[in-house]
Amino acid sequence: MRLPRAARRFSRRFFRASREFPLPLRSERAEPALFVCPGPAPDASSSPDSSRERAAGPSGAIRVMLVDDHALVRSGVRTLLEERHSFQVVGEAREGIEALDLMAQAAPRVAVMDLIMPGLGGLETTRQIRERFPATEVVILSAYCDEEQVEFALHAGARGFVRKDADVGRLADAIRHVAEGRLDFGDVISDERLQALLDHPPLESRYESLTRREREVLNLTAWGYTSGRIAEQLAISPRTVETHRAHLLHKLGLRNHVELVYFAIRHGLLTPDSAEALRARDRMTH
Repeated sequence: MRLPRAARRFSRRFFRASREFPLPLRSERAEPALFVCPGPAPDASSSPDSSRERAAGPSGAIRVMLVDDHALVRSGVRTLLEERHSFQVVGEAREGIEALDLMAQAAPRVAVMDLIMPGLGGLETTRQIRERFPATEVVILSAYCDEEQVEFALHAGARGFVRKDADVGRLADAIRHVAEGRLDFGDVISDERLQALLDHPPLESRYESLTRREREVLNLTAWGYTSGRIAEQLAISPRTVETHRAHLLHKLGLRNHVELVYFAIRHGLLTPDSAEALRARDRMTH
C-alpha cells in the first residue's frame, strides 16, 4: 500500500479568486494539541546518549512525531507506521510552531516532517528541532524533491528525505536508518552527490544571519499572516512583530512584502505556485 498522495496543486485562477473570498486563517494556539503521548521524564544527570535511549518506547519501538498540514496524510501515515511497522506515533502537529510546542512532552526519536506548510514550514522547524532538541532526528516527507529543496533540507539538519508517493516501507526504512544515526537520502539524490554536498557545505546565507525570532516572523509573513495573527502565534505583541519585521527587512536589504515573498521562494520557504507567491506575482504585474 502506498502513502496518501499530496494534495494536487491548485490553479492560478483559484488563488486569484481567493483574494476576493479569503478563507479565515485557523488559530492553532486557540485549539488543544492534536495528539501527544508524553515521553519519559528526563534524568537531570542524563547524557545525550541516554536522551536518545529515552526516545524509544517502553517496548523498544521508535517514537515518531508526524508534522503535516494535511489531516488525511497524518492519519494514513500513522495507521501504516503503527500497524505494519510497529512504530509508536507519539504526537501529531499541523505546522511547525505546534510541533515545537509538543516536542519536549512527546520526546520523539524521529520527526517525520512535511516540507512546505503554511506558517512555520518544514525547513525552519527542522532547524529549530536540531538546535533545541538534538536527540530528535528529522526525516522530510515531501512531494517537492528537486535537488535544491533536498540541499536546503540537508543544510537545515534533516537526516533523511522520502518522496510522498513512496511505499510506506520506504519511509519506515528511513526512520530506522536515521534513528540509528545514519543518513538516508537515497530516494532523491545519489550517494555521490550527497557526499559532495556534505564535503562542501554552503556559506552562511542571509537567512541564517537572522535571529530565530526574525526567521519565525519572516516565515509567517511570507505566508500572508498579519501582524496580529503572527503575534497570536508567537505569543508576543503586534508592535514587537512589526519591530522584528523591520529589522529583518533591513538585514536582508528588502523593501516590501513582494520582495520578502520572492526571498522566501529562493530559500525554499515557499513554492512558486503557492498562494502568496501568486499574489506577489500579481502585484508585480499590476
